[in-house]
Amino acid sequence: MKLYLYMVLAFIVLIFGVPIVGALLRATVFRKPLLKKSIESYLLCQFYGTGFILLVFGWSTYLGLIAPQASTVVAISIVLLVLVVWFRGNLKNFYPLRSSKHFLFLTLLFVGSAGFYFLPLLSKGGYDFCNDTYAYVTISEWLQEHPFSKKFQYDPSSLYYLPVEAYQNAHLRMGGIFFLAFWQSLFPMLRSHELFPVVMGWAVALNGAGIYLMCRQIFRLPRVYGLYACWGSFAFLGPFFASAQWGFYPQLLGTAFASAFLASVARVHSSYRWNFSNSFQVAFFIVGVTACYSELAPFVGVICIQYVVCQAILSWKKQQLYSFSWMVVQTLTLVLLLGNIECYRAVKAILFQAGVVVGWHVPFDTVGFLAFALGFPIWHADNLSSHGLLISYCLLPVVTAFLLLGVYKYASRLRHWEIFCYLGLMAAFGVYFLIFVKDPWTGEYGHSWSLLKLCKWSFPCIAVVIWSGIYIASRSIYLSPKIIGIILCTAILIVFPRHLRVAKDYAEKNHTWLTKENSLLAIREIDNALQKEAAGKQLFLLKDLHNAWPSCYYSFLFKEFKFLNQWRSPWNFFYDEPKNIVGYKEDVLLLVPCQLPFEESDKKLPAGWSLVNTDRAFVFEVSRQWYSYQYNGESNSPIYLDHPSIKIWVFAPSVGYYDLTLRFKTKTSDGSYICFKDDSLPLKIENPHNPLRFIRSEGEESVWNYRVHLQPNASYVVVNPVETSKYSQGEVSIELTDAKLVPVQEIANSSTETNLK
Repeated sequence: MKLYLYMVLAFIVLIFGVPIVGALLRATVFRKPLLKKSIESYLLCQFYGTGFILLVFGWSTYLGLIAPQASTVVAISIVLLVLVVWFRGNLKNFYPLRSSKHFLFLTLLFVGSAGFYFLPLLSKGGYDFCNDTYAYVTISEWLQEHPFSKKFQYDPSSLYYLPVEAYQNAHLRMGGIFFLAFWQSLFPMLRSHELFPVVMGWAVALNGAGIYLMCRQIFRLPRVYGLYACWGSFAFLGPFFASAQWGFYPQLLGTAFASAFLASVARVHSSYRWNFSNSFQVAFFIVGVTACYSELAPFVGVICIQYVVCQAILSWKKQQLYSFSWMVVQTLTLVLLLGNIECYRAVKAILFQAGVVVGWHVPFDTVGFLAFALGFPIWHADNLSSHGLLISYCLLPVVTAFLLLGVYKYASRLRHWEIFCYLGLMAAFGVYFLIFVKDPWTGEYGHSWSLLKLCKWSFPCIAVVIWSGIYIASRSIYLSPKIIGIILCTAILIVFPRHLRVAKDYAEKNHTWLTKENSLLAIREIDNALQKEAAGKQLFLLKDLHNAWPSCYYSFLFKEFKFLNQWRSPWNFFYDEPKNIVGYKEDVLLLVPCQLPFEESDKKLPAGWSLVNTDRAFVFEVSRQWYSYQYNGESNSPIYLDHPSIKIWVFAPSVGYYDLTLRFKTKTSDGSYICFKDDSLPLKIENPHNPLRFIRSEGEESVWNYRVHLQPNASYVVVNPVETSKYSQGEVSIELTDAKLVPVQEIANSSTETNLK
């Protein structure tokens, strides 16, 4: 409970503290308030506060300060803002909210945006960690003890911090990670993976704020329609929900700042707005996009060029070219001043990303990508019934019609050119990737990963245009906004059970590796137990480490401990895969991510984990499945069977022959038990070399012994029933009741007679 109280406290401080910082910055930079006290002013302060924190923190860590020191610089900067505002006499009136109605409205706005992201955490006590989240929380942990300007030193004994090197060498975006590291330094009682849902929820909320600002400042929609646009964008498992659950934290911050940038540019089409205040606002949001998500920087640059060209022509006709030129010079100077290192890194990152292949194949057709861009939950179609899919595809033409209506009504107006230019760029690149670029995973035309990213980048603007079309249609038929709200809320209630089901699926992905439903608490319990039981000792993680993302999960989970084995990491761009090495030392313990099924472990840990010594062989996991994987030394290839198999995972401390004793109950479909007393067993073993066996029957159980040759570390044996029909009139099921491993030397030295063939 204490963990969740800390997380709630962090989110409360974030919600109320960041806008205050933004309001102080606005009151410091501008002689007059940029906007009157209003909801729009408050939402802009969210962006100002977020950008101020990540920029100042970034400057500090680039100059060689670790996270606590950089956070101190941020705190000093905020104090200086307070002093300047106090000196100007605006300290009493700087806060942007005016009434309790505004507070209630903003509460609904936050619940409608960030609330849906927290469903996995609220329903199952965890979230999907095995994605890009690993990189962000890893770098945040590293920044607590190192400045980002310090070159990463590769340590082959630990792959945990490899994402740091990837982000340093590739010059990838760092703004959002700086923001996470700042909050981690403010709440040292929480680790970065515990704070990540808090800052991700903030990124989601900023996208809601960006949509609302575009509705109000670009299309001049009533406030209630801005609220509806936020709810509709987050409640239907569309691109926002997918990005949040996949851990695309910088992408969400980037789309949020891009939305705020478009809303700000829409306000500076009149000469009386060509002043320093608006120049600072536009430049600040350009820098925010560049720092948080450099992939969007070229699109923002094209929008700026389009705006400058159009406005230069109009200002020249009105003989106001000098005033406009001075505004452009101010904006460009502020971008270079505020962006500095981030602008340089953005250029380097774009050049790097243009030459690499990232992502995976996305199994959408053209209609699927169109539906996803419009906010339909096509990615989660496996959670939809056939009836739900039919409704989704029937609604697709209706939503498209609202989009086209918004384009038709607003595209000709000057203040809307930037948003439609942005959508036009996305559409042009979409056609290019669809027709002229091959998917590197299938070899067919249509680069699915790039198309998916374009859908997510364009969705905030598409959502705003759709709701502008809905607004026009509702006014044409005199439909009350209350009726629109009732329809929207009804749709959300209908979708919510499936929404909750999908959220649980995301949250349960970690349960496979933690064997406990509440993954955040399980991590803390295991860590505390290891601090007591394994202090001063080295660990060897006994698990199949060929899967990259679970390996990342383990490396983060136990980063405080020294591990002898090293596992695969998807961030290992620059080095060969290390080899697993286990030594025979007294200070080495095996960490087993399950309870041993047939014997007691040396130490039992929370969440079903165990600690055992490395001086003995044992069976550590047994699973029954309908297909198995035969390990050939390099890769796993599926072997599909007619009958279920039993996979037995074993550990041997050294290379050698071991006698594997398996005790089974063999039961027929009519409920009777049978025992086999000859060598014609319905059984085979895959993988061991030169197996020898003997059989004996003990009542309802059969004991089968095999001599197997095992490699060190984790190996496994697959037991498959073969041709069971000839041994019984019905089907035969095999239940493993015991399994033991004994070294051959131990048997040879014992006085017990063995009947090995």
